Amino acid sequence: MLGEFVDCSNSLCYNGGIRVGSMRREAVDERKTEFDGKAMCQGYEGSPSGRRRYRTCINHFEVRGKITYKEPGASSGGTRSSASS
Repeated sequence: MLGEFVDCSNSLCYNGGIRVGSMRREAVDERKTEFDGKAMCQGYEGSPSGRRRYRTCINHFEVRGKITYKEPGASSGGTRSSASS
């Protein structure tokens, strides 16, 4: 299952990665079965506190995803219940 955020693999990068949740939500809103996109890492190479910023991370991401939708009225195999107080 794809999460909201994908971390950067660059060991020198701090606060790096990209948000993929918005790409996924946009695809679902448009009922697409596939989506793709490109994004630069949001992190930086430097100190963890950001005091010495050397440069932005040079990693970029290419994202490709496939979405499978359940048929309308399809059962998920169980019942859901919710409780409120």
